[in-house]
Amino acid sequence: MCCDTPQCITARARAQKDSWAIDYQATLNALEAARGAGASHFVLLSAICVQRPLLEFQRAKLRFEGALQAAGDITYSIVRPTAFFKSLSGQARAPGCPTPHPQAGGAVQL
Repeated sequence: MCCDTPQCITARARAQKDSWAIDYQATLNALEAARGAGASHFVLLSAICVQRPLLEFQRAKLRFEGALQAAGDITYSIVRPTAFFKSLSGQARAPGCPTPHPQAGGAVQL
């Protein structure tokens, strides 16, 4: 079984409690829901910065990666993108440019 709609879960605020509630627990809940739905493969969108975690969200993401790897009952892919898109959003906020507004489905309205 596979999911038709990709899901991305991330904390907006970088408070410690948000990092653990979203980047770890909500992602763990998504894994459990995927198992319950009969998924055979889980794709995790993590971050390149978890290789040397300094911030709480990095630690939370890395702990979930470990839980996923230890699960043993589902295949997985871990994607660790760079901050490339963060740089693009900074360019969109340059003088004279409108502020981007995230919308449902991952689209960004400028």
